[in-house]
Amino acid sequence: VALERASVRGFAATAPATDDDADPGRDGEVAEFVVDPGHRGLGHGTRMLHAVADTLRSDGFSRAVCWLNADADDMRGFLTAQGWAPDGAHRELDLHGDGSVVVKQVRLHTDLTPPA
Repeated sequence: VALERASVRGFAATAPATDDDADPGRDGEVAEFVVDPGHRGLGHGTRMLHAVADTLRSDGFSRAVCWLNADADDMRGFLTAQGWAPDGAHRELDLHGDGSVVVKQVRLHTDLTPPA
């Protein structure tokens, strides 16, 4: 959770990655990552992303993945600036199960191994 004084400015949640190609002993996932739009660009997201990496690392993961909507250019730009990159995985989520709302997503990843 990112706080400013007593106000929540963002939150993140992590979990073991569950993709078919995930290595359960190596891959952790950023399942949620949200910063209040009115408080972006103030460092909350960067600090929270560092805390997420520390949490995943302390849980024994050496790689982190995060699924993004394909059109989430701001989030992709933020993660890319922090060293994340696409790993080639794509998926489509059928939100209603009838094909009426399909969301295209791409997966980004980063290495959590501490520098030598």
